[in-house]
Amino acid sequence: MRSEYEFGRRRLRVIVLTIAALIVAGVGVDYVLTHRPVPRTGSRVISAGKPFRIRTIPRSYYASYQVDTRAGGPRVVTTEKTWVLRPFDSRIETWSNGKRLSVRLSAFGALSNLNPASAPLSIAIPPSLGSGDLRIDAALDEALRRHIIVKRERRSVYGRECQMYRAGGPVSAGDLTKYAPTSKEYADFCVDREGIVVEEWWVRSGKLLRRRVATKVRVGEVDPDLFKITTAPDEGIDKGTIQPVPDTSTDKLWTLPSAPKGFVHIGRFFVALPSGATASPVPSLGQTPPVSSLTDVYTDGADLVVVDQDPSLEAAAAAENRTTYKVTVKGLRNAVMIVDARENEIRAQTPDGSFVRVAGTVTPSHLLQLARSLRLSGG
Repeated sequence: MRSEYEFGRRRLRVIVLTIAALIVAGVGVDYVLTHRPVPRTGSRVISAGKPFRIRTIPRSYYASYQVDTRAGGPRVVTTEKTWVLRPFDSRIETWSNGKRLSVRLSAFGALSNLNPASAPLSIAIPPSLGSGDLRIDAALDEALRRHIIVKRERRSVYGRECQMYRAGGPVSAGDLTKYAPTSKEYADFCVDREGIVVEEWWVRSGKLLRRRVATKVRVGEVDPDLFKITTAPDEGIDKGTIQPVPDTSTDKLWTLPSAPKGFVHIGRFFVALPSGATASPVPSLGQTPPVSSLTDVYTDGADLVVVDQDPSLEAAAAAENRTTYKVTVKGLRNAVMIVDARENEIRAQTPDGSFVRVAGTVTPSHLLQLARSLRLSGG
């Protein structure tokens, strides 16, 4: 009896283990079929060594990006053809299946968007870096020091050597979200020796949301005619305005004592953004209080620095959700620093109830030095 009992137990165990193995195998096959790794075509790891220094910052370049979007529905693959003439001009054409879907243009104080699916848009924006352009080179050291981003491997992306970093979210719009190792979301971005982001790999809960990769980059001259904005403004939209004003046009203004070293003061401007816009270089058209400012603009080749002031800027700044870091600026209140992939920034309240910001494509420490040199002129 015992031997028959033991034989039955062994047979049952074999059957149970076989069924379990089949279940595991089935689950494994299902996992493989539904979680296949997405190939990183054109991108490969080449080193894990010390990050290289960005050697030069080009005044102009062309890049063609393949954008593979897998969030929010069916996969969508488009091509972004990008021309940049720094610091203000850019042209971004979005293509799909050989058809141009849209054209976005930015120039000094102006933004235009042409899309067959909607009315043409042509509005005023603050003097700022060209739409779609990034100047991550000016933010990298501070972002690493503050543990906003972490260094990863070195890669070759379609033949361009680049250094990979990891942030808490995508950087293509300029935001540098702090990376937390426990977070399920991150974005790896690879920066080449000219400071151009040639790959971004955005993941949430192990799933690729978007890959943006430069399949072609050409640094050098671009045709200035590409950036001419000829779109007529829609008369049904408040398009805002930007107008030059004399340097002596106000009796109270916080200004730099002189242009930053190497920079040229190209003028002072009155900027009134479209109704509902924020201080962002790409305004929204929602319903928020009007935003205007007096803005001093300085340029040095590919670089720019702007100093602008107005009480309305405070409400616009409060509507943003970028991370701020407290700093001290004598004579100003509640000063903070923003580390950004487009333009770093120092912003603060003035004793007379206004609001001032110093922003640009130089390092945050350089901007802080400039902010501490501000002086109240007039009055």
